Amino acid sequence: MGEGDDGWQEYRALVLSELKRLSDHVSSCEAEMRKEVKHSEVKLLKAIDRLHTSHAAVKADVIRLKSQAAVWGLMAGTAVSVLTAFVSRLLK
Repeated sequence: MGEGDDGWQEYRALVLSELKRLSDHVSSCEAEMRKEVKHSEVKLLKAIDRLHTSHAAVKADVIRLKSQAAVWGLMAGTAVSVLTAFVSRLLK
């Protein structure tokens, strides 16, 4: 029986060492994945910040273009009104 126990003890030690190796590997992979997630999170936050900045710039451009369109519309309407008044006086 002593010999059978010795074989089991060696096998037990082998199994335990393999389990420890696998546990260490899983821990290593987990740490690496956490690093990757953190890196991806930082990249995503930077991209969101750039998008927010771009959105603010586009919003400012739209406001500026609306103002310009209103001014140009006012000028064109005034020009048409003046020309219409001028032509109607000439035809009378």
